[in-house]
Parts: sequence; C-alpha cells; structure tokens
Amino acid sequence: MNLRSLCLAIFAITAVFVSAALRGGNPLVAMARFSGSEEQASKAAPPKPTKLPAEIVLILSLEEMPGLDNPKSFWEGAYEIRVADWQALTAEPQLVDAPDFGESLIQSSFAKRSVLAEDNRHVTISVPVSGRVSERLKAQASNPQVFLLRSTIRLFDAQLDRQYALKVNRLWQFKLFPDGRATVNIKIEPDGSYSTYGPVPKVLPPGYSIVGVPTNQIPAKTP
Repeated sequence: MNLRSLCLAIFAITAVFVSAALRGGNPLVAMARFSGSEEQASKAAPPKPTKLPAEIVLILSLEEMPGLDNPKSFWEGAYEIRVADWQALTAEPQLVDAPDFGESLIQSSFAKRSVLAEDNRHVTISVPVSGRVSERLKAQASNPQVFLLRSTIRLFDAQLDRQYALKVNRLWQFKLFPDGRATVNIKIEPDGSYSTYGPVPKVLPPGYSIVGVPTNQIPAKTP
C-alpha cells in the first residue's frame, strides 16, 4: 500500500468513528459494519436454553368407579412411553401407530389388586430427564418433542360385576407440559359407561384438541 492509499484508509476509518460518535452510536459497532462484518456484530443473542424438569411424569388416575369401596375391585395394565419428533408426526400422522416410531423410554406394568386405598387409584410413571431424553429436550426450540403413551388397562368393578379392557393411547407435546407432568384420567359411570381423557394442558392453545375431555374440564384458551 502506497502513502496515498494509506492516508485515504486512515481518513475513512476516522470518518466512521466520528460519524458514529455524533449519532450517539457505538464506534466499535460502526467499525465492524465498515469492515464488512456487520452480520456478526449485529447478530441477535442465541435463544435461552430450555429449562428442563428433573423427570417426565405421567399419572394414570382411576377417578371414578362405582365399586371403588368394594375390596374385590381392581385394575391392572401394561404400558410404554416413547418420545419422538413432533414435526415428523405432523408430516406423517400415521406414524403415531408405528411400533418403532421415536425412542422407547420405558416399558412396564402394574397391578392394583384393591382400590380401597386412595394410593391404589393412581399409577405414577416417571422417566428421568437424562441421556438421550435430555439431548432431545434441549433441542426443543428447533426440534419440538412429543411423548406417546401406549397402554392396555384392565379393570374389574365388583359392584357392577363387570370387567373392562381399555386401550389408552395418548400423545402430548412437551412444550405444553414444560413442568414435565401430565395426567390421564379414567372414569366408570354408575350406568357402566366409561371415559378416558387427558392429558390436559394448563393453557389450551387455539385449535388444540384433547381426547375425551368433558366440557367442564377444558381449560381457558390463550387470548
């Protein structure tokens, strides 16, 4: 670079600093723009990482049954919880029934041979948020996650002298249950009819539907 070019360069840099100072701006940012790195200087701060719960908890709750106070009434079941990419499911809804869709987190069973005690009317399923679960949920902002319940539940109501075999399959988006807790309720009516409903988010987004939820149980929609 000759002397004339060097002087011109110094003059241009000085002009940038002076102009930025007169406008009340930051001369360093102005210089970054001048040097061709404007995008780097003005880049927005990265989004805050998703705050994760310590565990994912699903509660199966036997809410009502005529024979709850009968010692011969019972319920039992087998279940699996999986996690998968929400975008993949919305692109191909039939994947919800694919046995290998997503990743299996837990497979187990339970047997409550009496429902007299309040504790025996609820089953708590928990999955620690660690390893692959943690990795998936940390990427929630760019790759939303959904949990899937696949279960078969058998109940016997001694008062009605009737058995029930229910397939209870559900899915719930992590973003609607950020505390990691969700509940599925089961209800047997005095006439023998039954219903299963939930999980119900605390705030219901527009257009979101909940399987089997009674009208009086639907939370308020967001504005």
